[in-house]
Amino acid sequence: MEILARDYLADARLGALCLKLTYYPSPRRDEFVRTVAERSSDRVVRGRATLALAQYLKMKGEFVETLKKPSNETEEKTLLGLYGSEYLGQLRAADPARMLREADQLFARVSNDYGDVTYTLPDGQASRETLADVVHRDRRPGPIANPAERFRTIDESFRAAVKAADRASEAAQKKAGNIEPGEESVRAYIAAYPKWPDSG
Repeated sequence: MEILARDYLADARLGALCLKLTYYPSPRRDEFVRTVAERSSDRVVRGRATLALAQYLKMKGEFVETLKKPSNETEEKTLLGLYGSEYLGQLRAADPARMLREADQLFARVSNDYGDVTYTLPDGQASRETLADVVHRDRRPGPIANPAERFRTIDESFRAAVKAADRASEAAQKKAGNIEPGEESVRAYIAAYPKWPDSG
């Protein structure tokens, strides 16, 4: 990363590389993606790296929000194994709202200054989307909500959708006069059953 940031800041492949580094927080990624976003002389690289930094900070801010909640012993061991005690302590002490505000500002900058730049897929292939399209999809809408409140809203919507799927299935069985649901009924129920938002 040091060599890339020192000698290859204008290399067209660097923006695509930054877009692969948005999911796992680490101090070296913090520094590398920020360096490319701020110092590359190539506009396309700078735009893609700025989007990557926005995505990274959004992910990291949301992750730090979860770290503020108590974890059980197993979760704690996993976290320590992944991040080490020093960096995990830094993450827990960090201000997620600040990261999310910066991410939002960076999303706005990408939209305003680099919106016409073509996005790059994780495998390095050009996408049909522009960076503005990705910003529209990825930017966190509205004010930063309380994580517990946000979960409660998602959970309530999910439960309501499950009840609706159950009612539709029962009505279909009753109409068909079936005591036990047939294969077609089961398939229809599975298709109507809602997905938890994070599962895609």
